[in-house]
Amino acid sequence: MVVWRRSGDVDDVLTDVPHPGEDQIFLDGYVPVPCVLAAEQVTEFPPAWVLGRAFHDQVTRRDDELGTSYDSVRSFADGSKVGGWPADSDVGGPYFDAFACACGNPLSTLLSLASTEVAHTHRTTATTYLVPPADEPRGPECGEPTGLVLGNWTNLQLFYCAVSWDHPVQRFVM
Repeated sequence: MVVWRRSGDVDDVLTDVPHPGEDQIFLDGYVPVPCVLAAEQVTEFPPAWVLGRAFHDQVTRRDDELGTSYDSVRSFADGSKVGGWPADSDVGGPYFDAFACACGNPLSTLLSLASTEVAHTHRTTATTYLVPPADEPRGPECGEPTGLVLGNWTNLQLFYCAVSWDHPVQRFVM
């Protein structure tokens, strides 16, 4: 359920995170590890399929010729984020015309929750992220800080209709 509220309207901030009752069974990966969000602004580019079939096909041909991978290296920022371009976990897609509201207008990304966060590699552009690859800490606490596994190591994404906030938020696992 998505609920809109202003931070100024929150009177009682929880100091202790609620835990499941003793009669409930939860496996690792279903309860997040307590962590702190470190917000950063990131420049990202749309996945090729967002710009249509012709552009996607052209990028795919060019990637084949050059041995590159625009979608998995140069386009959308990985990890959990608010807004931005839709992420693709390579479990499907391309998703041509998949994200449309019942009113017919395109949906915009509201929130992406990822099973893994950014992990720089020699293929990732260092200038895209706040921390340069050489200085980034390594290990599961960095690549998987929340301890969550969504879907099959994919992303849970929420989309909204930019035409009207009265239209329902939609959910996709990809």
